Amino acid sequence: TNQGLGVIMLEYLIDKARAIDIDNFVANVSSLNDNSLEFYLKNGFEERGRLVNAGRKSGTDFDVVFLQRFIGV
Repeated sequence: TNQGLGVIMLEYLIDKARAIDIDNFVANVSSLNDNSLEFYLKNGFEERGRLVNAGRKSGTDFDVVFLQRFIGV
């Protein structure tokens, strides 16, 4: 929604994760979801791999993109 709520929620989750010694986050996103990919990349996640043509939606093949962000403890 471009109102910053996603960033607020992500930072909240990161704070809670650090408190219980979690040191990285992993996400998987459809390659068709440009908004989600942009969000994660803008917030410190890096692409770590992808499953090519892993799915099909409405006749369109898509990849599953794996992203990771180390948050440290």
